[in-house]
Amino acid sequence: MVPGCCKRPGVRQSGKRLRCIQGGGNPLRQRIVHSHWITCALTVALVSPWAHAEDLGGPPEGLAACERSVRERPGDYFPWICFDALARDGDATAIARSLENRLQIEPEDPWLRLMLGLILRRSDADRAERLIRAGAEGFAERGASEEEAQARFLLGRFFRRRFRQEEGVAQFEKAADLAQAAGADGLSILARSEKCKTWILQGRLAEAWFELKRMEQQGAANLDRRIASNFHSALANGAISLNLDEQALH
Repeated sequence: MVPGCCKRPGVRQSGKRLRCIQGGGNPLRQRIVHSHWITCALTVALVSPWAHAEDLGGPPEGLAACERSVRERPGDYFPWICFDALARDGDATAIARSLENRLQIEPEDPWLRLMLGLILRRSDADRAERLIRAGAEGFAERGASEEEAQARFLLGRFFRRRFRQEEGVAQFEKAADLAQAAGADGLSILARSEKCKTWILQGRLAEAWFELKRMEQQGAANLDRRIASNFHSALANGAISLNLDEQALH
């Protein structure tokens, strides 16, 4: 179970009782444990290589291993994200310094901008945002749609962590469109799912519900069906309740 997630409404965890809130006469009636239960359900489902650097198959061996992987596969996402994984577990300052030195030599490299931005998000959010944006724009200039989609996806997560939800939704939508155009269906579905997760955090449950249903109707991949299944489970267990017009899907 994801740390901090409760098994059912009213369970005390980490010394904090999560209270149920009963919605009024609004057409979208909600009973949410501070939106926490459904958010946890989606978080469990949203394990993916784009979402978490640690999904790369274990901790990196070290900076030299990351650099070797990038030399062997310079245009691939997974060797680059090794730097962020290493920064999580080790000396982020040293990793950032190494990337800074490389960026002085290759200032237009969008991968360097993107990865340095990811590492700096914990210490210098303003510069991190500029670098992640610059990475996305650099991929756009090169016509690298899938890579731009990956950068936009990460930018969306950056915004959401800083409670800039609308900006996050806009980036997830752009990432989904770019990925779909590039034939990266898994990334497109993931970006749409993260958009749904952001809507849920905002309390926009009807929009999230309809989007998940559309993805189901469009034959989305297994990842999306698991996310939708968690939403269904939340309904069945009473974490949320919706009164929706199914005709709105058509």
